[in-house]
This record gives sequence, C-alpha cells and structure tokens, in this order.
Amino acid sequence: MSDEPRMAASPVYAVGQLQRAIDSLAAAQDAAGLARADSKITRWRSVLAGMADGGLSVGSRTPVSGTPAWVTPEVAHGGFATGRLLAEQPLDADERELLAGLPQDVPGLTGRERLNLWFVGDAGQRDLLRVLAEGRYRVEVPEEAALPVVAWLLEHGQFEVALDLVAELRPWMSRLRFTPRPAAGTAPSGVVVHVQTAGQVAAALNAIRPRPQIAVMRQTLAVRHPLSDRLVALWCDTVDGDLPRLAPGSGTDGRVTGGWPCRCWPADWARRRSAWLASYRQAADGHELARGRRAAKSNFARLRAALEACEQDSSTLTGRQVGWIRRALANTITRHGAPGSPARTGLRAIQQQMVDRPAHADLARVVASRLARFPADGGIPSLDRVAADVAAGESATVPDGGPIPAHLVAKASRALEAPADELVERGIIGSAEVLAAVVPQITAQVVAAGLDDPQLSGLYGRAYAAFAGGAACCCSTWSTRCGSVSCRG
Repeated sequence: MSDEPRMAASPVYAVGQLQRAIDSLAAAQDAAGLARADSKITRWRSVLAGMADGGLSVGSRTPVSGTPAWVTPEVAHGGFATGRLLAEQPLDADERELLAGLPQDVPGLTGRERLNLWFVGDAGQRDLLRVLAEGRYRVEVPEEAALPVVAWLLEHGQFEVALDLVAELRPWMSRLRFTPRPAAGTAPSGVVVHVQTAGQVAAALNAIRPRPQIAVMRQTLAVRHPLSDRLVALWCDTVDGDLPRLAPGSGTDGRVTGGWPCRCWPADWARRRSAWLASYRQAADGHELARGRRAAKSNFARLRAALEACEQDSSTLTGRQVGWIRRALANTITRHGAPGSPARTGLRAIQQQMVDRPAHADLARVVASRLARFPADGGIPSLDRVAADVAAGESATVPDGGPIPAHLVAKASRALEAPADELVERGIIGSAEVLAAVVPQITAQVVAAGLDDPQLSGLYGRAYAAFAGGAACCCSTWSTRCGSVSCRG
C-alpha cells in the first residue's frame, strides 16, 4: 500500500472553470476565440470526467492513473491534470514522411512505436547523433529528449545506463514521442532569454481583427459624410436668402435664423437629386450604415426623406416638413459650416486622413510577416527589422513608408532575445510573474554550461527548459547518470 499522502480536491473549482470556458465560447467573436474556448471546454470536461471515474488523482505525484511519475501530463489552470499526456501527439508531417520510408522489418504496432524503435536502432541512432551535432532541434516536452540521451550514452560507452533507460521507455513507445523536433536554427550562445517565441507573437498579431466600432467609424467617414455633404448642398441650393443657422447661444433647440428652403429650384436640381438617390441606394446596399445615422429624427434622415418625397418643387411637402428641412440645415451648418466652407472642408480633410490611416489589423499582419522570417520556436536577435517603416511592395493594404506604431513594436519586443537585465531595462520583463516565467531559460543555460560536452550541454539545456517551463508535474524521478553528471528532467 502506497505511503503517498492522499489529497482530495473539490470539483467545484473545475465546474466553475468549465462554466467560464462555456461563457467565453458564447462571447467569442472570431474563429481564433472559438478555438481557444473550445479547447478549454475540452480540457475541463476531461478533468471532471477523470475525477468522476477515478482516472485522475488530484494532488498525487502520478495524477493520471497507470502512468509513471516522469510522464508529463497536461495541466489546466489551478494545477488540475486533464488526463492527456503532452508527449502523446499524432505524427506530424516530418514523421509521416519518415515513417513512409522505413524498412518493412522495423517492428511496432503503431506508427509512433515503429518510429521510436527505429530511432533505437543503428540507423536511427546515427540520425540522432547528427541532430545533436548540428544543434538544429527543439524539445517541447522533456520526453522528446529521451532517445537522444540514449544515443549520447551509447556513443560514450554508457551501455548499461542506456539499456536501463530504454527498458523504462519501452512500454510507452507506442504512445509517446521520444525524439526532438527539427528547428530552423541553433540555440543562441550566452545566457539570453525571451518572453515569447517569434511564432507565438506572430500568431497573436495575426489573430487581431478590426473592432466593429472602428469599421463603423471608417464607413461613416468614407461613405456617409460625403453623401451628407452632397445632400446638404442640394437643399442649400433651394434656400432663398441667407443659409439657415441657429441663433447664437440658443442651443440645438433654439431659434433658427436665415432664409427658407424650397423657394429656389436650380435647373439641374432634379438631375442632381436623382444622382444622389442612386448613390445612396448603392451605398446602402454595400454597407451597413450606422443605426444612429439612420434614425428617423437625425438631420441626415430628415433631409433624405424630404428629398425622396420632393421631386422639383415643394408641392409634395407639408409646411412641417419644410420647417424640419430648415432646422436640419441650421443644425449642420451651425455645427460644421456650409458646404464648401473652410470649416467643413477642413473638417473633412482631417477625417479623410483618419480614413487613409492603415487599419491596426493590417499593420499587425505586416509585423507578423516580419516575425515569420525568424525561427518560430525561438526569439529574435534585434527589433530593427521588425520596427522599420513599411518597405515598397511589402503590403497590399499599408502604404509604402508607413511607420509601425510603437504599441505593435512593443508586442513584437516580447520575442526579443537578450540578457534578462536588458529586457528588464526595456520594460519587456515588467513584473515578477514575467521574470519567473523566463527563469527556467536562464537556469537551463547556466546549468547546462557546466557540462563539458557541448552536445550534451545543448540537449540538457533544452530538456531542462521544457521541464521547468512547462505545465509538468513531478518528473524528477526520471534521471540518467552520464558519467559523473546527473541529468534530471
């Protein structure tokens, strides 16, 4: 009977987290948000199912029933194991290609088992030693360093320890990945860290979508305002005398001064009216005009409704309607100036500059494409290429020479790879929580630097960082003695 203390955990917390995930699913506004919420729901359902059937023992060193302590489980927020093993992954494209080319006599009941057993053989071991020598690999969970450790041990005459490790791994070779993943570059030299990888930052930037309010604003400035100015000009051309205005100090409900509309009818007025109504219908078909500006009592709506009712004279309009035309003209002329006036022209010029600004999401995609040029699993050596102005032909939606906003450069800086003190000085590491998250990178590099063999040092550093930086549980019992150095991970 095990002496391990039993710890009970209430499912209430897990139920609450499941409900929050369901609420997030209902509130999601894009595909990325839906995917994140769905993933959380799946994890918390697994937690509750495992707690109900006894498959999960929360608080135990081996929370997933039937697994050894060195296997890395997926851990949800709050330390709840979901029952899923992080190294239990489907074959990726590189692995499927390798599997298709394996000799028929390689044993194994599953594709994963055949690959693992092939890497235990001579040809596979040579491949692993080549990968270790080149250094172009990454370890996402500690188990992925297991068979490279075997290869290194055998290469250095540690046959007994290597066989013991293979015997420990053998029951899990049909399920877990025990080999590293290819990487575009080698690990940087010196003790440098990054808060997020280039791939993580690029994914976050690509997920940015325009806010609905911004889309409405841009549509208003680009579509509705030009229509409004033409509409006001049409009715101003029918005014006899000075253009209507609100009496000074009278407020929006105050007395209207100036002449009356519907008294003068220019010869081309009917043609211009027809052209405006056609433009309005086209704009309404292609855009969802803002509800506030389509309200029945707005200046725009009153002038448009009167235009639809009036063809060439005021015979189809009531005196009340003519009065509303006059007040609507007074409202907009007092506030923004008459059509063609310096006040209205200047206002529209400023608003046009706002329309011409590249959208935040388009700029974010420019930065994301720049980050994509770096290895996705590592940091970036400098912000110079990321923060440079938009180059000619770089984007179809952002003008050449446009600057990258400081807040997007700040987002990209989370992938900057530099000594921790430099990241602190730049404000990239701005809290104890962020510093704690990068400490495993520092520790892995410092500890690995104490190993004489550069290949073993690189492998140890990657495995340690994967263990210490991930959501792993108790993996400390998986240890292998490499000469006089104990490699725990």
